[in-house]
Amino acid sequence: FSVGLGLGIAGSFTLVWYVCSLTGCPFNSWSCLAGLVLLTLLLYHIRRRTGFFPEIRTREYNEETRDKRERFLLGFAVFLLLFVIAFWVKGFKPIIDYQTEQYMDFGFMNAMYRQQKVPFEDMWFIGQKINYYYLGQAMATFMCRVSLVKPECGYNLMLCTLFASLNMTVYTVVEAFLSRVRTMKKSCARTGGTAAALLCSCGG
Repeated sequence: FSVGLGLGIAGSFTLVWYVCSLTGCPFNSWSCLAGLVLLTLLLYHIRRRTGFFPEIRTREYNEETRDKRERFLLGFAVFLLLFVIAFWVKGFKPIIDYQTEQYMDFGFMNAMYRQQKVPFEDMWFIGQKINYYYLGQAMATFMCRVSLVKPECGYNLMLCTLFASLNMTVYTVVEAFLSRVRTMKKSCARTGGTAAALLCSCGG
């Protein structure tokens, strides 16, 4: 679930980003939603023509299919739980902290949301492009566009989403890697994945 979520967001954002950059199309909610739908149809077409992607529904309901579905639903439930926890914690201090990079990130997102064009102009140096690595803020703005939420609310929601997705992705990668070790027990692999996720999200 976590890897698919990350790849889906990155793929649809990259598609919209390049199309808007090359054609001059506005970077608005319509183009972002169109890019998401287009990528979904493209992947569905590739799966139907080549069989590269596995079937979501199979006629033969076997043990492997059930395990995949249970793992997907469990991943979604854990992601939702982590999102709610992060949302609850952020609720104690929802303001933008001007003493950190949050003030700059929020300003970039507002500028991107307001300008609706790629590449984006700097919010302080009028007429100049943003001189910063801002794809993270641009992807967060893309998610706000897809969710039909403005940055004043979407910024904190993106922080919660990043917290939940980071934990899930790191856990999935580390747990899968440790599970490949023949002498490693499943409980040890899960413990290692949980420790790695907490170190990345909280310790980092």
